[in-house]
Amino acid sequence: ALNVHPSLLPRWRGAAPMQRGIVAGDADGLTGEPMGVTVQELSRGKFDRGRILAQQLVVRLRLSLFDMVLPLSSLTRALFDAQDVPPHLDFLALESLLARAGGDLLVSVLRALEAHQARAQPQGEERACLAPKLDKSCARINWASGTAAEVCRLHEASVIRCVVLTLYSPSQYTVWTTVADTQLQLRLSPRPVPLPARLADAPSGSIALEPASKQLVVRCSDSVEGVVATEVKKEGGKWVEARAWWNGASAGRKGALLLLE
Repeated sequence: ALNVHPSLLPRWRGAAPMQRGIVAGDADGLTGEPMGVTVQELSRGKFDRGRILAQQLVVRLRLSLFDMVLPLSSLTRALFDAQDVPPHLDFLALESLLARAGGDLLVSVLRALEAHQARAQPQGEERACLAPKLDKSCARINWASGTAAEVCRLHEASVIRCVVLTLYSPSQYTVWTTVADTQLQLRLSPRPVPLPARLADAPSGSIALEPASKQLVVRCSDSVEGVVATEVKKEGGKWVEARAWWNGASAGRKGALLLLE
């Protein structure tokens, strides 16, 4: 039996290879480990350790007028500047990209199955790492230990199989924090922003409304960038626009910062 796995095995063996790849920075080209797909033989008693029949990188092809995202084998390297998966892909976008690449790769393997089986290679252990399933606890932010870029990557990975509650649409991203002992869910912009000067010396988790951009910015562990909250939801409440939540939470505290724990 064959299996299509959405990573370049042996990296990210397990149930959540795409989410783990996003969180680790593979999808942004930060680790030197590209994203891709693998067609493997199922291994008896060993999860994601079967012989590799074929693998395919997924890269970004830069064109002069627009960008195209295609599997590497679709076009020739010599004609285009090939790079890793384009930055800031969320889980849904990466899933769609790898699903198409995996389907095409499986078809090509089946068309020449005996040849692929004859060339099949066992997996090495040099790049091996596990991709355990993400659960709700993975989305609880520790503002003091995560940089703004890391928090954004966690947010982009946190859909469907991770922290989005089943009563929400799969396209909605959710991360958790607390303020004044109230549990909150936050939706964030996909990219960090320069940290406002008033948050430079504030403790991690400090949140303030930036007057110029009207963005609600949260300070993380680094002093260079922050994350932007776009919507906020109290436990048992409804989603509200972040600025509206700020107006209520900061009422009577003019000029003060709020602290998320």
